[in-house]
Order: sequence, then structure tokens, then C-alpha cells
Amino acid sequence: MPAVVFAIPKGGSGKTTSAIVFGTEVARNGVPVVMIDADPNQTLTAWWKQSKKSGKVPENITVVTSDEVKARLRGEGGSQPETAAQIIMSHNKKGTLVVVDVEGVADLVMADAINVANLIVIPMKPMKPDFDGLKRILARIRTSEDQLSQVIGRKHHIKHAVLITQLRSQSIIGTGEREIIDAVRESGIKMISTLMLLRSAYAGLHIEGGDIATLNPQGNGNIKAALDEAGQIAADIMTVLKEPVVETVQ
Repeated sequence: MPAVVFAIPKGGSGKTTSAIVFGTEVARNGVPVVMIDADPNQTLTAWWKQSKKSGKVPENITVVTSDEVKARLRGEGGSQPETAAQIIMSHNKKGTLVVVDVEGVADLVMADAINVANLIVIPMKPMKPDFDGLKRILARIRTSEDQLSQVIGRKHHIKHAVLITQLRSQSIIGTGEREIIDAVRESGIKMISTLMLLRSAYAGLHIEGGDIATLNPQGNGNIKAALDEAGQIAADIMTVLKEPVVETVQ
């Protein structure tokens, strides 16, 4: 199965949270998921450790931690150094979905991940700093497309889509937020249909570990609404993932 990379060169946009929500929801539907923490901030790794500590390790989930990624990149333990692309592809097996959380800077790891991604999900809050971050990741994607096109001799398109995150309300969207969302739509960039609200349940994943279904109902808001929203987001991403990519001869 394919590799889905979550990336944006700006912190605080809900990148890792979105990756966790997507990965755990797919896994709850019985699909084996390998999650790779290629972000030195180690937020995904911290969630995984908390999941183990609290006894809430989700079924069908395997995590390659940040320390494991760094060791493989450096070739520690007598093994040959690997690229990020090689690490991702080593887990890209039939029937398994790979979810990658990459660092929010334009480094070799991000470039490698973009090059082998079947879909890049760009989580962003509807705010100008995030919109500026979107422009930077799009520039990185265009560079990768041009480089890969030269190698394979035809125009190569890297599938990508924006996921709007941390909205305060689905029904009441502020003027500034609406302007940013409209700007993304008008740019022609694919958008994940379901918008991701700012929910206590999503924050609770980092505190308790596990998935939304295993959260303590006390203090984590409306768990059912969070589950419904997360399930729809996961379904929307899978729909975009399955859409064909049209390539043209250069």
C-alpha cells in the first residue's frame, strides 16, 4: 500500500496530530499501519511511548521512532546508512499503509520523503503564517517534481492536498479564516473535504496516548463527534489517495 507524508514547514499547524488521527483511524478499520517519525521534535514518538505507558497501544499500528530513524540514517550498529526514502520504502509492503511525519524544514529527509510519497497531506490552520508555510512546501514539491521529471523523461506529478486544521467551529468561521480557506481553494490546490476542528479529544491523544476511541470520556470533550470527524477525515484522505495521477510526456 502507499505512503502518506504529512508535511508543512511551520510548527503548531497540527501536523503530527493529523498524522496520528489519520493513522489510528485507518488502523481501527483493520488496515496495518506503519508510522514513521522523521521529525526530530519526536512528537509522534512521544505519543507512542505514552500509548505504551498507559496500556493503550492501538491495534494494527507499528511505529518507527525518531531514534530508530536517526540510527538508520547514520548507519549505526554496523549497518549501512540508509536514506529516508529507503527507510520509507522498506516498510511499503502489500497491505500496509505507511504514514510519515517529517520535519517542517526543507532538508534532505523532507525531500526524500516527498520524492517517494503517494500523497502529501499539508495540514494548516486558516491563518496567514500557515498560508505562507503552504507556499514554501508547494515550492519544495515543485522542485521535486521537476527533478523526478528529468530522471524519468516525463512530467511527474506528486499528489498533494491541504487539510484545514484547528478551526473553532464548522458553522461559524471567522472572516480572516474564510479568506485563507477561499485563497487555498481559488489557488486550485486539492483540499480534504472535511475540516478539522480544534478539539479536546485531539489534544487528549498526546496526553493519554492510544486512539480517540480509547480516550477517557471525562475531560476530552465530545468523543463521538471527534470519532465521526476523524473517521470522515481518514476516509477523505483515502479517497484522494486513490484518485489517479495524470502524467504527460515532456
